[in-house]
Amino acid sequence: SLPCENCDTVKVTSLPSAGTLTQADGTTAVNSDDVIEPAVVFTPPNTAESGDQYSLKYTFDSTNATVIFQINSPPLVYNVSQTMDQYGVTVVYFPAQFVVPDVDGQTVRAEISTFLSNPAVRMFQYQPCISHEEWDMECVLSSEEILSVPTLLEDSLSRMMLVHSSTNISNPNVTASFRSFDGMRYSSNGSELSIQITPINLAPSHSNANVSDILEDSERLMQFTVSDTEGDEIRVTIRRFPEHGRLFNVINTDSGITKGNELLAVVAMNKVYRWANSATAKSSWPFAGNSPHQILGPANVFPRFGDRAGAWQPTEDGDFTQQWVIITIDTPLYITDVHVYETWHPGGVVKISLYNNVTAEWEIGWAGPTISQLLNPIPEKKSAGVWPKEICAKMFKSDTIRIDIELPTRNYWTAIDAVKVF
Repeated sequence: SLPCENCDTVKVTSLPSAGTLTQADGTTAVNSDDVIEPAVVFTPPNTAESGDQYSLKYTFDSTNATVIFQINSPPLVYNVSQTMDQYGVTVVYFPAQFVVPDVDGQTVRAEISTFLSNPAVRMFQYQPCISHEEWDMECVLSSEEILSVPTLLEDSLSRMMLVHSSTNISNPNVTASFRSFDGMRYSSNGSELSIQITPINLAPSHSNANVSDILEDSERLMQFTVSDTEGDEIRVTIRRFPEHGRLFNVINTDSGITKGNELLAVVAMNKVYRWANSATAKSSWPFAGNSPHQILGPANVFPRFGDRAGAWQPTEDGDFTQQWVIITIDTPLYITDVHVYETWHPGGVVKISLYNNVTAEWEIGWAGPTISQLLNPIPEKKSAGVWPKEICAKMFKSDTIRIDIELPTRNYWTAIDAVKVF
């Protein structure tokens, strides 16, 4: 529209130096000295660059007027991907992370066009306490949740804070769309923000149960208060039985709670345990007296030590520094401890894994630093030792255990006499 006051027509006196000018219909060419309605369509030349200017001069009611067409390119934006923990917070910096500095030198602002695809992830616009050169998530002056779209962020240094507020991560890949505007309200094409949510399994929570005033030869129901944030099934492991009395399981029936079987996992304050009943290894010394078969059953070399028959030893061939032994027990257990009887240079065990028969996968039950990480130089320990390893509680029974061993040098050889599983 050509500015003119109370006029129906204007007279063109000078055309732009390049490009094409048509009347409002977009097809009828405009020439110098034409009398037209005060509306035109200007198409700049293909060679035009951002910042170029083209002038159109016209008259109305003996008044001279000039309109300047300034070439303005849209802001350039690109897609961005980020990650966040399931219960964490991540900050997206608009437009700094997404927008290339405007070619016209104008201030660029960002607009959120669509919400993140997972409603459990909430979006907040926030203002930090300090300058943008030193972001500080611990200091937030104000924040306002983004509850509708499209939402134009408040300023050119806007921050958007994402908070995952739900335990449901059935869709860990969430997206939102946005675009940017320059100072002349010229918008970019839509771009995408992708968030990959990393699941976190929090430990179950529980509280102590205090039971008092139990009459002799009477019974008392004890209930454990436990919960799991993710809603997973919880199993309670009794690690130590009372010094007196007996414990029974309980059964929920339609008529109420009834007493079930007696809990006998611990007898006379001793845990149930099993010795290895089969064993395989990555390698073995080429003598029958040092084969994996020597690991079976109770220890027969320990507490003696040294290069003796009756305990498994690996071979020196190939990559001897990393060894493993896999043993089985005759009854699957909820394994809590593994004792490795080492009869030569003890301390080489670096990892113990349990086999999950349901998922057909190994799960780490214990891991520790290697000998070479702990000691430098590595001493020679010509002795025997039992290394008890407490196993991280698992939700499955297992009868197969893998023991990984590090042998830093040939002077730090190993021998395993037996493995006791609790």
